[in-house]
Amino acid sequence: MSSAVSVRFGKSLSRRGSSRRKAVPGHYRRVKQSESGTVRYSFWEGTHVVTEYTIPASSGSGGTPTLAAQYVFAGSRMIAYENPTAVNFTHPDRLSTRMITNSTGSIIGTQSHRPFGEDDTTANLNDKHRFTNYERDAASGLDYAMNRHYANGIAGFSQADPLPGSPLDPGTLNRYAYATGDPVNLNDPTGLFTTPLRPPPPSPGDNVLGYAPSFSMDSFHSPGTT
Repeated sequence: MSSAVSVRFGKSLSRRGSSRRKAVPGHYRRVKQSESGTVRYSFWEGTHVVTEYTIPASSGSGGTPTLAAQYVFAGSRMIAYENPTAVNFTHPDRLSTRMITNSTGSIIGTQSHRPFGEDDTTANLNDKHRFTNYERDAASGLDYAMNRHYANGIAGFSQADPLPGSPLDPGTLNRYAYATGDPVNLNDPTGLFTTPLRPPPPSPGDNVLGYAPSFSMDSFHSPGTT
């Protein structure tokens, strides 16, 4: 059994490519989650959780918080996280973390998924960040996308988009679809709107993964290809 408390920040949103605007619930930031006998508190900066503390549920409000994790971002991409026992580094492609290394550079986990987020392969992965770096909820198996939950097993959101679709953009008419049905070129980082996907900037992790040293949409290729 799990439960969560979210704080809403309202905003006015518009469809990509449309001048229509409508006031809808804005970003819901989950600040408290109770699961498996532990209460986890999340502290946000913008649309990213940067620090998490936990308290045993049995201790009530008088428990002593314990630092669970701190996350480091370069722009919108998570590049590292620290827990009480280790510092680990995340190596993303242009959408999700694909590999995790420890402070000595050893690979400690890898993951891959299909275009709409269905799990493909994982190896020694002990991390909750999955497709689009959504957080995988252990109790429900759903991915937390801030404003909605994503059901990776059926390749769609479990709640409808709060904005109505437009006949001028047919991909928006399915209000449960991820990124208007175009996961190759678009992503939906918060469950409310799509943004274009771009290749990640060059980094040492890219060389480990086998990416080209300079990036463009024409030169981008998958790990292990030439």
